[in-house]
Amino acid sequence: MNDQAGAQRKRLSKTSALDPATGKFKKAQSAFSVAEDLLAQSEEWHRALIETASRAGLGIVVWQDTPDREAAVVFANDEFCRMLGYSREELFNMLISEYVRESDLEKSLATYRRRQQGENVVSLHEATYVRKDGTLLTAENSVALMRYQGKTATVAFVTDISERKMAEQELTKHRHQLE
Repeated sequence: MNDQAGAQRKRLSKTSALDPATGKFKKAQSAFSVAEDLLAQSEEWHRALIETASRAGLGIVVWQDTPDREAAVVFANDEFCRMLGYSREELFNMLISEYVRESDLEKSLATYRRRQQGENVVSLHEATYVRKDGTLLTAENSVALMRYQGKTATVAFVTDISERKMAEQELTKHRHQLE
């Protein structure tokens, strides 16, 4: 009996399908392969989008409440890290109060809370961040809700507008001098 079972297992291992008459195993295996390919393509597509955003100067950050922190950074692309001068690991361990300018913090947190609760709040606004070296970064944030790891999160697409703001200030200064 053991020899027969062994022989049967050997025959099955040589075939590409459990049931050659119906091909059910073959189809299941094929569906699994297709699903793996689709997943790989999706991951490649999303990785390319995130990397392209970084190369285009667009920071992406996702904030989400965790059991021990409000508005914790749960995702940041390379450009957002570069903008602030922190590593991804540093940002993941920081409180929002450590990199948002103190005078903007209360308004930022209030807006974050309202958005997380589903309120319709402004999606495009300026924010001032404090870089690791202490200098300020003026940014334009385009913000929306999303689902991340099964929970509500806030995603911001961040553009550094520091140079533009300085140019606007210089222009205003020159206008006043001409008056």
